[in-house]
Amino acid sequence: MDITKIPFNKFIEIIESDTEGHVLELELRDCVKNHLGTFHASAQFALAEACSGLALQKHFPHLENSVVPVLRKSDVKFKTDYHQISACFRRCCGMGWVRRAT
Repeated sequence: MDITKIPFNKFIEIIESDTEGHVLELELRDCVKNHLGTFHASAQFALAEACSGLALQKHFPHLENSVVPVLRKSDVKFKTDYHQISACFRRCCGMGWVRRAT
């Protein structure tokens, strides 16, 4: 399944990224802005969730047509990297990876 074709991801226009080290990105448009004119937290979460789905597809391709992943729990923490604000003002980039449960 193409992560960018999932209806909500398509609606907010999550696209594949050309930025090195990132897999998906989201342009800053009115439908993803908050009251401050920056990326709404829910848009950032949607990008992170899409990246996690892409990571699962990459690491477990043999399960793609037989298992439907469903998010059970999520802990959201937002951190601002002030060195990257000017570089990321017009778009938000993301990456995903699979970590072993401890």
